[in-house]
Amino acid sequence: MLILLQGVLVLGGLGLAWPAAGDSWGEAARQIWLLLAQAGLLGLLAWRLRASRHAQVERLTALNLQLNQALKRAQDVVECSNDLVWEVDASGRFTIVSDHNGVEGVKIGDSVADLAAKDPVTPPEIWVKQIASNAAGEPFRDFRYSLRRADGSIAHFLVNGVPIHGADGTVIGFRGASRDRTVEIEALQALNYQALHDTLTGLPNRRSLTRRLDPATRLEGERAAVLLLDLDGFKTVNDVQGHAAGDALLCLVAGRLNAALRPGDIASRLGGDEFALVLAGADAGEAMALAQSLVQALVAPYALEDGTPLRIGVSIGIALLPEHGQGADALLRCADLALYAAKHGGGSGARLYGPPSQAGLPPPPSPAAPPVLQQLRGLATLPAELQQAIAENALALVYQPIRRCADGSVAAIETLLRWHSPGRGPVAADVFIPVAEETGLIVPIGAWVLRQACGAAARAGGSWRLSVNISPVQFSQPELVPLVAGILRDTGLPAERLMLELTEQMLLSRFPSAAEKVRKLRAMGVSLALDDFGAGFANLAALRDIRFDLLKLDRSVLRLTAAQRGPVLASLLQIARAFDLPSVVEGVEQSEDWALARQLGSDYAQGYLLGRPQHDLGEALALPVPG
Repeated sequence: MLILLQGVLVLGGLGLAWPAAGDSWGEAARQIWLLLAQAGLLGLLAWRLRASRHAQVERLTALNLQLNQALKRAQDVVECSNDLVWEVDASGRFTIVSDHNGVEGVKIGDSVADLAAKDPVTPPEIWVKQIASNAAGEPFRDFRYSLRRADGSIAHFLVNGVPIHGADGTVIGFRGASRDRTVEIEALQALNYQALHDTLTGLPNRRSLTRRLDPATRLEGERAAVLLLDLDGFKTVNDVQGHAAGDALLCLVAGRLNAALRPGDIASRLGGDEFALVLAGADAGEAMALAQSLVQALVAPYALEDGTPLRIGVSIGIALLPEHGQGADALLRCADLALYAAKHGGGSGARLYGPPSQAGLPPPPSPAAPPVLQQLRGLATLPAELQQAIAENALALVYQPIRRCADGSVAAIETLLRWHSPGRGPVAADVFIPVAEETGLIVPIGAWVLRQACGAAARAGGSWRLSVNISPVQFSQPELVPLVAGILRDTGLPAERLMLELTEQMLLSRFPSAAEKVRKLRAMGVSLALDDFGAGFANLAALRDIRFDLLKLDRSVLRLTAAQRGPVLASLLQIARAFDLPSVVEGVEQSEDWALARQLGSDYAQGYLLGRPQHDLGEALALPVPG
């Protein structure tokens, strides 16, 4: 077509050049050629318009295809996401809700104000502040809210949102996503409960009691009485009836203690057959009266589920706040001395703490001195002995492997400190480390441990990592980062092979200076592990705000009952995976512990079953892979 039109135009052009020598036929031909030229020109214009329209149609078709593909991708992402994707208009009403399972309790037409009214957890003032921020057109992240499900349970959500702007730039709504955090929150609540309660009786534990008596958390001028209880004859029940009967008896005792509490009082189990009560506002007379009624209640006969009758006695020691001390340690120490007096008086009675002559306390015989007094006598000389051990280079390191759950191979070696005192024999780390921290001796000890361990690891070679514990006192030293850098330089150990184990408490108590110190260590190439996760008041702030390379789960998880440890360990591992952190299960001492760690997907494991601490690093590396 294009060639034909071009030919017509050429012929028309020839007609324009036709000779006009008065020849009438020539004039007619000339007119014909002019008409042909005009027709060709019009045809060419029509063709070009048609071609242009065709190109526009093709472009629009391609753009429409791209738009549909983009919309399909967005739709697929929304359909496959576990998050709720939403939009609200300027009035705060939902216009788009992608909830597939109905767990959010939000539908099109609901308003943000409806959510605020239904929230059983978030304070109203937080909602008011958020709604005001939305009205100002401010984007937001990590807003937390909760809803009550149809079954009565509470679901927790985390929301991010951005404003939608109209053509004139005004805010015409918001869009964003809401993530269900219920599993994470419930796991943390379970961990917090576990950290603060006795797993057998459900009573608050020693940590709870210590917090209750902490001067920092008490009201000024508050009075209280601390009752320390010990069951007389409990060992006989355990020996004769068995541990199951003993556990059942402890639960029955806990029930009677709870029944005797007044509002504001707490009862806790400290361990074994030892319980403690805090009586809010009680003076000496009130405390003694309640103690005597407790004795009567607790010595009454018990009956186990199988009908077995049991009888026990109970001795109670009483200390008063503030007369006998300001903190848990001092009050429990005084209550323990009073408890000793009660037992010395024949048991099944109560005594108030006072000077030995007033409390009826005879000088305790040396062979059977109360554990508290023995510890006090022993600890008095411990700092001097520890300082001498440092001077004489009497401390030693041992090495314990951390194994891969996949094949049992050694992934890392943790170095541990040991002290064998000439006069005491082996001294447990949980005895001398606190003394070293209180006296400041932990600073030179920690530097020595780090230098010795790095030197040994550098000489041994390999690609495995060396793991070294850092104490809170050592971590607080401003020279820690240059100390680590200098030791790595002097020993020749690559920074990538060193991992420092920190605890969440030392980080959170010193944040943000801790975060800056961690940032500098990681910039050097040193790895960081969060140790003892799950042992205390678990807080995700340590994982959210500070980047770690490894999460070590506390050994206490594997000491739970068979019914508890699987779900609790699974929850901890789920938290580790949520933060994209490899995990180590500590305290693997039985084959079933090893099997559980692998079954639940832990990356690494550590414990006596997988290798006891060795004095020789080479021997630790050469320990056989467990079956």
